[in-house]
Amino acid sequence: REAIARLIKARRGQQAFLGKLLGAYGERCAITGCPVPDALEAAHIHPYRGEETNHGVSGLLLRADCTRRW
Repeated sequence: REAIARLIKARRGQQAFLGKLLGAYGERCAITGCPVPDALEAAHIHPYRGEETNHGVSGLLLRADCTRRW
């Protein structure tokens, strides 16, 4: 989990992408409606392929525990 967190932080533009999604979703999880910004993560609908894929329309704002792969 720590290694994954480091990779997410290392992606260029990740904070801006998160900011776009926080605004677009009113700082609430798209699935659960959770209103706690510290518990939310930006998730790509399509795989991250560099900064050009950090568009607000290509992501979901999700509670961190909803982004795990099952």
